[in-house]
Amino acid sequence: MRLSLAILLLFAFSVSSSAASRVRAGLQAFYDFQNADGQMVKDRSGFGEPLDLRIADAKAVRRKKGSLTIFGDTVIHSDRSAKKISKAVKQSGAITIEAWITPANRSQDGPARMVTLSRNSNERNFTLGQDGSRYQVRFRTRQTSNNGIPETASDSRVVQKKLQHVVYTRERSGRTKIYIDSKQVKQRYVGAPNSNWNESYRLALGNELSGGRPWRGTYRLVAIYSRALSPKEISQNFRAGAGAGIGRTIAEKPKKAPGEILFENKIAAILSQHCLECHDTATSKGDVDLSRKTAAIDGDLIAPGNSRKSLVWETVASDDMPEKRPALSAEEKELLKKWIDAGAHWTTEVIDPSIYEHKSEAIQVFV
Repeated sequence: MRLSLAILLLFAFSVSSSAASRVRAGLQAFYDFQNADGQMVKDRSGFGEPLDLRIADAKAVRRKKGSLTIFGDTVIHSDRSAKKISKAVKQSGAITIEAWITPANRSQDGPARMVTLSRNSNERNFTLGQDGSRYQVRFRTRQTSNNGIPETASDSRVVQKKLQHVVYTRERSGRTKIYIDSKQVKQRYVGAPNSNWNESYRLALGNELSGGRPWRGTYRLVAIYSRALSPKEISQNFRAGAGAGIGRTIAEKPKKAPGEILFENKIAAILSQHCLECHDTATSKGDVDLSRKTAAIDGDLIAPGNSRKSLVWETVASDDMPEKRPALSAEEKELLKKWIDAGAHWTTEVIDPSIYEHKSEAIQVFV
């Protein structure tokens, strides 16, 4: 009886682990190496125009469904600039670089380029690389060199010749972290904005665009986000595993309701630009928090399906809010009313103002 129960519990755990889904909010590029033929590595993020990568020398790699191994001199690069990544990260000031990889050895240095958004060995927006037994990230800001130095590096002996989940995050505040297998191994500050990023740089794996910094090993997954994933989200992606994100999880997202699309494309930006300066979690003026779904869709603040009973709509329609700032435009009011009356569909738990700080319109956010 005890043995049967143990088997059932083990089965339940394995099912729940394999069924874990990946985080999609803020995803800019996603490579799962599922296409095992040809010279192209497909971007399956579903965001914007796909940023596919070309293998310069197919004889230097070995491809299987779900993996790509580099054993010779080559570079895997985008044919055009990675503008969608550079632009989004410049706007947010934040990034996550995630890779499931197996290094061929612990002696590669330079650092050897695992994932790089750069022009050559001296000019880059970012690089995730291997420097012997350490992982190293160079992230360019107005306080670093054009090469992203000083870099953020893990301690030595972190690199192992086995499958590892390597994640680098940089918050808008400048706080950077490196995680290995969901455990934080490094934290430091790389201050100043990254508004000096060059949007003409291309994305590459396995080497510098100009050559000379080869990396040897196996890729199982590479993902780039325009925001810093939280420790909980990194743990979620780690539990999902190196093969997650295939099929409907990312490449074939279910069709969204009109209210959800309206929230992502317009309403989140309106709330961010007009309301959150006074009514986010930190400020909560009048005990009103409009940055979080659970706080905003509560009581009389926003009554889904009924704008007339929603205090937010009442104060906006009468121009009582926002205080000491320009009122919402007629178009913005119409969109807000339409969204509330359609059910006030809210597709993310928290609105991040940094995403909309430099835009008059919201960028599309996948959740």
